[in-house]
Amino acid sequence: MNLKENAREHLLDAAINDIEENGIYWNGSISRSQRGHLLTLLEEHGYEISMNEVPPHWEHAFYTSAYSYDDVLELAQKRAEESDW
Repeated sequence: MNLKENAREHLLDAAINDIEENGIYWNGSISRSQRGHLLTLLEEHGYEISMNEVPPHWEHAFYTSAYSYDDVLELAQKRAEESDW
């Protein structure tokens, strides 16, 4: 199975669900080579998504235009403060 099919099978449904519910999907374990495939799949499903790897835990955030990059940075900081990392 190639990386795009792997992303379709293992990540796409969760990403769509989170984007539909919250406008943002967080993934701290996706590889850099696979993130582009997930972004492409989301675009193929009609979503206009921005994606960044944000500190402090360097999670990948896939998000709609409801969020600015600064919003995502602020949310990432709050997530870090609330996590056990």
